[in-house]
Amino acid sequence: MRCRVSLESGNDRLEGTTQDLSLGGALVQSGRAYPLGTRVTVSLELEAGTPALRSGALVVRTVGTDRMGIQFENLGRQKAFAYKNTSCR
Repeated sequence: MRCRVSLESGNDRLEGTTQDLSLGGALVQSGRAYPLGTRVTVSLELEAGTPALRSGALVVRTVGTDRMGIQFENLGRQKAFAYKNTSCR
């Protein structure tokens, strides 16, 4: 199952879906990719109708023009617990 995700960098915002998701990061597909090294704020919708999980992240890889690998920077214990108990994986 894929998660809906939004990424924000400054005033720019992208919407997409996760292609792969782990405690360390995600591969995100969107209309375009942020450049390598871009710091973003990620909002993941782990379950429909629940508050989004938010974390800082860094773009560590790009795949083509529409996918990027992001590494979570501050995923705390509560957020990790929410991730582990979701059906969005």
